[in-house]
Amino acid sequence: MKRRLLLPAAAVSALAGLTFTVAACGGGGTSQPAPTIPAGALEVDAVAGLKFDKSEYTAKAGSVTIAYVNKDSQRHTLVVKDSADVLVGTKLEVVKNNSISTGTFELAAGTYTIYCDVPGHGSMKATLVVT
Repeated sequence: MKRRLLLPAAAVSALAGLTFTVAACGGGGTSQPAPTIPAGALEVDAVAGLKFDKSEYTAKAGSVTIAYVNKDSQRHTLVVKDSADVLVGTKLEVVKNNSISTGTFELAAGTYTIYCDVPGHGSMKATLVVT
């Protein structure tokens, strides 16, 4: 005669809950915290329509941190050039929606141009006035 093991309903429920908890915690994934904008950074947003959120930005001369935020669905870059058309600092790139790229630029007082150099994105230009 075979015996059947019967578990009380509470035990079955507890076992099911434990299985769910272990499954939910166990993925071994590498999720990273969402990137954040550094305090005091100049935020420049790439928005739909191949443009920046403003036509002009301002900053104080010295070490300027720019947080480039992609609020669009396509890849964008941000390049800074001085009035002599010389590249300043490094290019920032945002690949997907809600991504953020930050960079620190040493800027003297003057007027700079920021733009996206992705082919076809020529309308993405703005002025950066540094005082």
